Amino acid sequence: IVSRPRDGLAHAYYRLAFRLDPAHLAPGWDRTRAMALLNEAGVPCFVGACPELYREGLYRNRDHVTCPAARALGEVSLTLLVHPTLDDAFLSHCERVIAEVFGQASR
Repeated sequence: IVSRPRDGLAHAYYRLAFRLDPAHLAPGWDRTRAMALLNEAGVPCFVGACPELYREGLYRNRDHVTCPAARALGEVSLTLLVHPTLDDAFLSHCERVIAEVFGQASR
């Protein structure tokens, strides 16, 4: 799911964040495997969301409650780079690789 700005507004996207739906992944596939294959093929792909900020070192000595929903979101979030310096050849390469990886990863 990609959020879009309201009518009359433009978004200055620098990353394209999205989530994987585990129900549509083939056996043996997860976010980590898909991300690794994209990166190996030259498509910069990163963990999308950082929902469990309470696990960062700043909060190490503080009491906190874990959030299962935050953990689940973190396990399926990915991010691709999106910025004006990406040329058409690179974007075509990304499109091919993404289609190949998620074609293999999908049920």
